[in-house]
Amino acid sequence: MVIGDWEILVYKEEKSMETNVIELLEREQPMFHLKSLTQEVPNAENFFFKRGTTETQEFSRTFYTIGKDVLNYIASIVKPDYVTLETGGGYSTVVFATNAKEHICVNPDITANQLVKDWLRDRGYTCDNLYFIEDSSDRGLAKLALSKSSESIDVALIDGSHSFPFPIVDWHFIDLFLKAGGKLLVDDTQINSVKILSDFLLLEPSYKKIAEIGKCIVFEKTSDARAMGWLDQEINKRPLTGFSEPEVARKINPFKAFLQRIGIL
Repeated sequence: MVIGDWEILVYKEEKSMETNVIELLEREQPMFHLKSLTQEVPNAENFFFKRGTTETQEFSRTFYTIGKDVLNYIASIVKPDYVTLETGGGYSTVVFATNAKEHICVNPDITANQLVKDWLRDRGYTCDNLYFIEDSSDRGLAKLALSKSSESIDVALIDGSHSFPFPIVDWHFIDLFLKAGGKLLVDDTQINSVKILSDFLLLEPSYKKIAEIGKCIVFEKTSDARAMGWLDQEINKRPLTGFSEPEVARKINPFKAFLQRIGIL
């Protein structure tokens, strides 16, 4: 299967242990995530805003999967010497950890993180390369940025809190670590608060879209030359109406002509 510029490795007779883990997840469907829509936890994401980093073993759990095609994609691009990072956690954490030299997962749910580690260990996988930053991503990534020991990142996934402005904050810090040539996956781009980020990256000269897998857009970071001045950013050179520049001109010019005729302009 080919998605964008990348060939995705799908089922073959001879599969590595790292590829097998995806089918193992699909078969067992482990419940790593805190369940929303319950009396105790009406909204799981809001739960962590109110309580912060916490254990949640007393609450019901469920599973949310990023999608098998995305998991296969991650497995196909992550090499054994890679350092990877994600915001959020779950099945993607398992796939990163079983393919990368080192994986960093930023997730405030202590119980979910332990469930991931237990699941891996119970099936013979090591967790020695898996590191959890058990905090919200705005605080956790800021701490990582201040750490002198932080490494450059080869592949990153933004799939943590979808509340505005978290996806943008996640990218702001991840961009500091992500290597030129590194890959950035942004999931759930159908949600407006995430789409703002993907729309921004589509205009950024230092990023190039290389694949779209369902609701996930994959970017390659092409340069470390990040435009910081607002006048230099492509997003600020475009109209905010959602129309192309010729469409904006067609709508505005007749109105300008009218104002000129009546002497206002």
